[in-house]
Amino acid sequence: MKTKCLMFIISGLVLLSGCGDESSGHASIPDSHAKKSVTVSPQFNDAALLACINQKLGLEGTLIPSEAQLLSIDSLSCFNKGITDISALSGLSYLQKLNLSNNQISDISALSGLSHLQTLDLSSNKQITDISALSSLSSLQVLDLAFNQISNISGLSNLSSLQKLNVSFNQIGDINALSGFSHLQKLDLSNNQINDISALSDFSHLQKLNLSTNQISDIRVLSRLVGLQQLNVSSNKISDIHALADLSSLQGLYLADNQIRDVSVLSSLNNLNSLYLEKNCISDFSAVSHVKHIGGTDTVEQQQCLKN
Repeated sequence: MKTKCLMFIISGLVLLSGCGDESSGHASIPDSHAKKSVTVSPQFNDAALLACINQKLGLEGTLIPSEAQLLSIDSLSCFNKGITDISALSGLSYLQKLNLSNNQISDISALSGLSHLQTLDLSSNKQITDISALSSLSSLQVLDLAFNQISNISGLSNLSSLQKLNVSFNQIGDINALSGFSHLQKLDLSNNQINDISALSDFSHLQKLNLSTNQISDIRVLSRLVGLQQLNVSSNKISDIHALADLSSLQGLYLADNQIRDVSVLSSLNNLNSLYLEKNCISDFSAVSHVKHIGGTDTVEQQQCLKN
């Protein structure tokens, strides 16, 4: 009699699998069988995030994924979905690539346990200020935090595996936390409040560096970055560019909108094919006549400066 009753209950579960609470998408299951039949999923507080995850899994928009389904996701792109709450992402433990750019996220604490993350894009959320949750993500190789409200980047100091980092368009003044990032190949620090770049002295693998639109006047440390191929220091307060004389790998150099008068030190940069010098005060361009593409040799700003 007990066996028949049990079989009836199990059969009942199958028959009722399409019934139950419509908000969760699961059948109502007796408490005595809950632990055996269902794994617990993270709490989804954001419908837009749930819809994005379900699209990845091929599920209906309001169905709550199981823990096993969440663990099966290794890459997720939720670009421009109107997401505000990402707390449910704590259950995606095996994520390697995550794109949350152009949303309305401010709290990223849920990401702290995603130790397998290699690529993370949080750009253009415009509300992120605290990035301390990223300090444990030691597998990160690519990180984009552009267009937010970040002023303190000390939370990045342990991410020594980073190869590409973009923190442009923030409120950063101190970059000392980056001093150990010897594996970086591409770094964008543009549009911040930086005046001291001495922390970059050991970036021997760096190939592309953007420091434009800051408050930099001393670039002597750049003389050590012999692997640089692209350098942008436009819109700063630079007058002396002697540090660039031995950067023989440079192919593109952006020096516009500074206080430069002499470019003779660039004569030895034989690989240089693009040079931008707008909004400076230069009278002699003969030293860079070998450069194929030069901008700013005959602008109104240059002529006005020379008159003064």
